[in-house]
Amino acid sequence: HRDPAETLSSISSLHAYARSVFSTDVEAKSIGAELSDSYMTRLLEPAVAAVDRLPAGRVSHVRAPDLSRDPVGTIADAYRTLGMELGNDARTAMHGYLREKREKPAPHHVHGTEGFGLDAGVIHERFASYCARFELLR
Repeated sequence: HRDPAETLSSISSLHAYARSVFSTDVEAKSIGAELSDSYMTRLLEPAVAAVDRLPAGRVSHVRAPDLSRDPVGTIADAYRTLGMELGNDARTAMHGYLREKREKPAPHHVHGTEGFGLDAGVIHERFASYCARFELLR
């Protein structure tokens, strides 16, 4: 789970880039409006409701901040929640991958809500219950 303002900004940026491949007329603000209406109401809220109907132990919720702070520990916790154990081979492979990413970092994807006509405060208000449930705005 990720701050919905960050998610919408990132998805809007991805859509704008994809559209720019085929057109020079890309309206960033219309992309932001379109996605803010559809993403949360047609995707996020129904997905969370569907997951809530599943029996306990079938889903492990992973917060993006936890995954960034402690990737291996967070995945190990997710495995435990699902009644499994993250094996040593997987841990070793994950640590190797993370070490490689630190040594050769990818370019950082820069995006922001303002360029897409989005207001982070409004998004946070609209999805306050989601943000509170998954403790996304600490």
